[in-house]
Amino acid sequence: MIAILILSIGLIASGTIKVIGFPASESDTVQVRFSLTSGINRERTVETVDSLLAALTQVDRELSQNTSGGAPLVERVLVQYAVNSEAYDNGSNTATITVDLLESSLRNVRADDVLHAWRQAAGPIPDLVQSSFSQAERGPGGLDLDVEIRGRDLAMLEAASNELLTLLIAREDVTEAFQDFYGGRDELRFALNAYGYSIGLTPQLLADQLRNAFAGSETDSYRSEQSNIAVRVQLGDIMSSLTDVELFPITTVSGKQVALSEVTDMTLTNGYPTIIRKNGLAMARIQGKIDNTTTTSAQISAVVTDELAPEILSLFPGIEIGIGGATEAQNESQSSLVKLMLMGLIGVYLVLAFQFRSYTLPVVIMFAIPFALIGTILGHWALGLNLSMPSLIGFASLAGIVVNNAILFLTFFETHLQDNNYVTASLDAVRARFQPVILSTTTTFVGLVPIISDTSPQVQTMVPLVVSVAFGLLASMVMVILVFPSLISIYFDLFKVQNWARPVPAPLG
Repeated sequence: MIAILILSIGLIASGTIKVIGFPASESDTVQVRFSLTSGINRERTVETVDSLLAALTQVDRELSQNTSGGAPLVERVLVQYAVNSEAYDNGSNTATITVDLLESSLRNVRADDVLHAWRQAAGPIPDLVQSSFSQAERGPGGLDLDVEIRGRDLAMLEAASNELLTLLIAREDVTEAFQDFYGGRDELRFALNAYGYSIGLTPQLLADQLRNAFAGSETDSYRSEQSNIAVRVQLGDIMSSLTDVELFPITTVSGKQVALSEVTDMTLTNGYPTIIRKNGLAMARIQGKIDNTTTTSAQISAVVTDELAPEILSLFPGIEIGIGGATEAQNESQSSLVKLMLMGLIGVYLVLAFQFRSYTLPVVIMFAIPFALIGTILGHWALGLNLSMPSLIGFASLAGIVVNNAILFLTFFETHLQDNNYVTASLDAVRARFQPVILSTTTTFVGLVPIISDTSPQVQTMVPLVVSVAFGLLASMVMVILVFPSLISIYFDLFKVQNWARPVPAPLG
């Protein structure tokens, strides 16, 4: 059994059984979110939406033959302009298309297959900055790929994120990737020169005058019936060239006016619509999806940190790279679950030690727990499932069941123990417990088979949990019948425990 346990763990270490955070759940709603170049006109966004809808119509026509009765795959379509939950600068350049598909039980095509076909039919999109083809519900695990790049130099940060994005897109196991840090419209930046400082101007005074001119300033207010109406004064649309901007009058502290170009150094550059900062550093994020049949979020995160990050850091010193998304959620969940399991095991040990008045016997009883892991791992391997958080939760709940079986066996062992003949007592206990263990395990396993064999998308999240319990019980059954009797006999022979069994009172009379 120890050899089988080692081989089972080897299936995980070799990658034959992948470890993921949370299994993906099928959704009946898919979404496409995109952002074009910042500042682009609304008509260009509408054209992009129309081309995506035309591609969706083509996909619907091709895949509807895989639905029950040939019903249309697409039921409803909702288009929202100036909405993109994955972009920070929502405006005329962004849109979201939400599509309700036919109920999953009536179609033989997965939502991910629909998204893949839609992406292929759409082809290259002009002026595209960011796009995402995804199911509406991602579940608690977060995005498969979520990388944070942080730095102080904005130009270097953008170059580093673009370089890392290029490396990720080139990988076959990355199906989709985009970054949220990119330049937008051209902007003018002003810095006070020596002459501006010499006549008493300050950056704050200059900024106030420019803000009041271009954004407007409230100069008065009056009441009209029940409303308070504010009067704002704003510069009209008279700036038609850079020359007009250079000649814009700036009022000095003495009341005189000078041209803006005389007191500032003006630079035309490409601005960033939004800058997100974390711990004082500007941050860019690369997010995307992976091919779950060939890799996991943990594996692609390891590729980023071990292979790609050193290359990026060598090209762009001062840049920091971190991992988030599904990998971060998986690490946090696993760490929390391991701590709680350890607390539970300590509690079980203390109860057993108090009950059996021994510090070593509870360890033998709790040997049943790791052996139940054999069934959990082999069950996932046989059914082609990945180990996930529901799998670990199922194994945690299984621990109490297998310990209970061991305690019952030990109780029967105590009943049949005579003259310290441990081997005979173990055999008698096996005979007494054989039928109850077989019946209870078999009936429980058969009762769980319908859930394991259910192919509906709504049940798939629960399948790993049920597989852990069902196949873990089978392994526990073998453990209690074949292995545990030997462990008990070896334990008492090794420690020469005398008079462990409770004395039987003499009959009265």
